Amino acid sequence: MVPEWGYETRTVTCTEYQKEARTRTYTVCKKVPVTTQKEVQYTVHEKEWKTKEETYYVSEPVWTEKEVEYTVHETVQEEKTGTKKVCKQVWEDKEVSYTVHEKVTEEKTGTKKVCKPVWEDKEVSYTVYETVKEEKTGTKKVCKPVTKQKDVTYTVYNTVKEEKTGTKKVCNTVAEQKEVSYQVCVPYTETMTGTRKVSKCVPVQTMKEVCVQGGHYETVCKPVAPSCNSGCNSGCNSGCTATTTCKVWVPTVERKMVPVTTYERVCEEVPYTYTVSKSRMETRTKTVTEHKNVWTEEPYTYTVCKQVPVTKTKKVSYTENVWVEEPYTYTVCKQVPVTKTKTVKVCKNVWTEEPYSYTVCKMVPVTKTKTVKVCKNVWTEEPYTYTVCKTVPVTKTKTVKVCSYVKTPKTKTVKYCVTKPVTKTKTVNVTSYETVQEEKTETYYVSVPVQVEKEVQVKVCHMVPKTVSCSVPASSCSPCNSCVSEEPACESCESAEPACESCSK
Repeated sequence: MVPEWGYETRTVTCTEYQKEARTRTYTVCKKVPVTTQKEVQYTVHEKEWKTKEETYYVSEPVWTEKEVEYTVHETVQEEKTGTKKVCKQVWEDKEVSYTVHEKVTEEKTGTKKVCKPVWEDKEVSYTVYETVKEEKTGTKKVCKPVTKQKDVTYTVYNTVKEEKTGTKKVCNTVAEQKEVSYQVCVPYTETMTGTRKVSKCVPVQTMKEVCVQGGHYETVCKPVAPSCNSGCNSGCNSGCTATTTCKVWVPTVERKMVPVTTYERVCEEVPYTYTVSKSRMETRTKTVTEHKNVWTEEPYTYTVCKQVPVTKTKKVSYTENVWVEEPYTYTVCKQVPVTKTKTVKVCKNVWTEEPYSYTVCKMVPVTKTKTVKVCKNVWTEEPYTYTVCKTVPVTKTKTVKVCSYVKTPKTKTVKYCVTKPVTKTKTVNVTSYETVQEEKTETYYVSVPVQVEKEVQVKVCHMVPKTVSCSVPASSCSPCNSCVSEEPACESCESAEPACESCSK
């Protein structure tokens, strides 16, 4: 017997869960808002503007003249000599070999398709517009020029030269040294003391009445509609009532005195020290070269050109245009359609093969030589002169305006703000919440177990008989009924043992 695996269909009982809808009733507490009005006092800080005078200092500029020495760099040219390298070109002859590609022609033959035109005669009718001339007469205005002459007077200015003598002033510069005294503004600092007003905010405590909202919870009994399962024996319509307790918030308003801190602005005079920049004038002397201009009168001669008017006359010819009517003839052309016929040659293309010969050009390289001039650069030194510009410092003087600032006190009116507390009343809506019970129903799902029979494929092992052939060695014992067995001696032929122990030797 050999085991063999196979699949069988079997009925199996299993448990499955199905969803089942159910309903239940529950009580929900809701907060219902109740709005009431009440008056509340509140404090508003109102602004009040006041003015005061403040002293401030303004720096005013004071301009003074001062002579300052400055250095100017003047340019002076100086010639120098030196040597420079010059590149000169020298030409030499040199033989160079080069390759030239020359053309060699070669004739070849072949066939080509040739399109030959064949002409045929064909009659075609066409319309031609012929021009017919017609003569007409009319009049036209012609402008003819007429030449006339008239006398014109004109003035010509002739230039006449005239010599005159006069005197002119010539300015000569004379240098003269002179001692000049000048003032210099020397700055210095000085420490001074003064007082200034400083405003401070001082805290002031006052008492103020404030409304404070408070309250507490109170336990209240409220009637509730009974349900049928409440335990009342008289039934649903007997009229018995049920009560429940709930907490309700009861608001209260209390008046309290609260300390309030306000700030008042107080001005104080505080001493302080400050540094003032001042300047004093010092007198100094210096030697100055003064250039004076001396004017002298010198005689000189000059030529004056005068324009003398001369009146002349001349004849001028001018042209006037005169309009004259003249008769004339003109030709009008008309187009007249005329139908004609003509013979037209029509061309047809016929393709034929013809032999032809063509020439092929080949390029053959040929080496040649030629003489080429080669340029070489040779450097030589040559002397040259060049100009160098130098800057020489020259000291000069100039008058400069110097500005110094002087502080002057001024007054101005300044606005400042003061806040005052003002008590006002307003009506406020106060909302309180009351608890109200409400019954609601909801649907929920429950998983219920259900026994279900299913067909399942199951893997099963069966014992199946199998016939096996094997070779058994011959023995000296005679066969007996006890050695005969329905089952083979072994499953494989590899064993040489007998089937029973009684036949073995």
